[in-house]
Amino acid sequence: MVVRDPLTCYNINMIYDIAIIGAGAAGMTAALYALRANKTVLLLESTTYGGQILQSPLVENYPALPNISGVDFSNNLYAQLKALNQKITYQTVLDLSRQNNIYQLTTKNQIYQAKTVILATGTISRKLNLPNESNLVGKGIAFCATCDGSLYKNQDVAVVGGGSSAALSALYLSDICKNVFLIHRSTHFRAEELLLQKLETRQNIHIIADNEIKVLLEQDGLLSGISLKNPLQQFYHFKNQEKSADTDSDIISKLDPIDSVAYSCYDKANNTLHIKALFIEIGRIFPSTSLLQNLIETHNLKTDEAGFVITNHRCETNLPGFYAAGDCCSKEIRQLVTATSDGAIAATSALDFLS
Repeated sequence: MVVRDPLTCYNINMIYDIAIIGAGAAGMTAALYALRANKTVLLLESTTYGGQILQSPLVENYPALPNISGVDFSNNLYAQLKALNQKITYQTVLDLSRQNNIYQLTTKNQIYQAKTVILATGTISRKLNLPNESNLVGKGIAFCATCDGSLYKNQDVAVVGGGSSAALSALYLSDICKNVFLIHRSTHFRAEELLLQKLETRQNIHIIADNEIKVLLEQDGLLSGISLKNPLQQFYHFKNQEKSADTDSDIISKLDPIDSVAYSCYDKANNTLHIKALFIEIGRIFPSTSLLQNLIETHNLKTDEAGFVITNHRCETNLPGFYAAGDCCSKEIRQLVTATSDGAIAATSALDFLS
């Protein structure tokens, strides 16, 4: 009988019932379901537990938990795993293979074996792909407002993006920073209507619509500002008034113009905005293409054009005993509630496979 000890290393000679790659919401939920069925679980994570939800200052659409931070949600889920004596092994899986109906998971340190695998690697932030962007990450370029926002207290910052994540980041930063400039390449926001309504109440959130960032400005190794593609004639912010019956998503019709010369951080002559930080919220991409390469080439694992894993309604892939859960799946909706649902479904499918 193998006894799980959360304070010791895994037995590399054993074959685990279920190996889970990724300790985000989907991965930890899958582990919880597997542990409650008394299965041996290997839970691998390359960075820290929690995943993308850590970047959410407030989760308002999770059933029965209307107001919880992403950090608290992750900590609560991790506490449930600790209560079942489950540990997380912080190693990056570099390769996956399958021989004699057993999966092998190769990390830098060792090779693990499992009867089934649940892939729950999530996604990573999409970048702007500007020349000096990578060099400025952590030096003014950021992807997590809740993680790094406090570094720029009472400073001018910007958020780029038009979805709910961008709106949430802008709202969070507006409580910390002097001015928050929300930059979107379109005149339409994809954010939830409730978030747009909240944006309307924040007088220090200013919209730069129908525009793009052309150049990242750098001084002494730090981000010093951004150059915009189109000249600014005015800034915008949402009107603080009751909404009309018009549900058109064109944000310009809902905005008040503000003379740009009123803002000292904007250099009208050079069309540059002097800010201390830029938070990038333009979407997510699948990070595990190389990890799956062996299974794709040797066993014809099915993925879509973007590299996301194709699954059925039971989170099953086309390979026996191999499942995918959460944002790494090919799907239309990527939310916290769908991630935890996928984790439960994938674990249940794996349990059926093992029975």
